[in-house]
Amino acid sequence: MRSGVRDDRLVYQASIFPTLCALTGVPMPSTVEFPSLIESGDDDPAFLAYRHLQRGLRTRRWSLIAYAPARRIQLFDLIADPWQTRDLAADPAYGDTLRRLLAALRRRQGELDDPSGGWVDQIDESWHRPEDSAAGRTQRRRLQ
Repeated sequence: MRSGVRDDRLVYQASIFPTLCALTGVPMPSTVEFPSLIESGDDDPAFLAYRHLQRGLRTRRWSLIAYAPARRIQLFDLIADPWQTRDLAADPAYGDTLRRLLAALRRRQGELDDPSGGWVDQIDESWHRPEDSAAGRTQRRRLQ
């Protein structure tokens, strides 16, 4: 981290304290769970979690979100679609990207000892098709 350089990578707010400790030479308390920004990589993906219900991963370009109750997964290209209106998860052209991000999500869960996201390992092809998800079936019932 050089002085006067603007850095636009994705970071966690919880990394500010360890970064300040590293920059000022203050010993890092053992209770700090996040790394300083000095130690993080240039394009480390951000891990997202909401209780036991949702897990996700975000890079500068991609947003991957998995919803456990609905058995649904979404993939968005944030450069082409910054408002996240076009879900690419079921598009075969993005299959490699989806598999790569799911693998990265599972790795990040392991690194963070994520206790309640074990359901991510159960994601299969049916999670990529909204019409096959629980939410899709409920919506079809409402329309009938």
